[in-house]
Amino acid sequence: MSRNKKRVLGIPIALILIFFTITLYGCGDEFYIEGKWRSVGDEGFGQAQPGAIVVFDGKNCNLLSPNDTYSLSDDNGEYKLYVTGLLGGNVTFNITLEDNDHIILNDKTELERIE
Repeated sequence: MSRNKKRVLGIPIALILIFFTITLYGCGDEFYIEGKWRSVGDEGFGQAQPGAIVVFDGKNCNLLSPNDTYSLSDDNGEYKLYVTGLLGGNVTFNITLEDNDHIILNDKTELERIE
């Protein structure tokens, strides 16, 4: 096989590998809330008072009380956080993404990812 034919065959293989890498691992731009966040604004809500740490572990968080449950929804980039407190109270937060590591809940409580 000539040298040019090898190059031509290598291009589609490289493109296929790039496509599968992006598909499997994403582009890195999708928002996820899991991690540790510090309340950095002037206002807080529940346990997320200025300076406090809020942890989202995939199921539980400590936003309203020490042991809440939560879910996150994404409707074409419009994020909502649904939190159920320890005593059963439900609160829905609209999330404004400043970037993937800085969010604002209900236009008041600012959180910055620290882990």
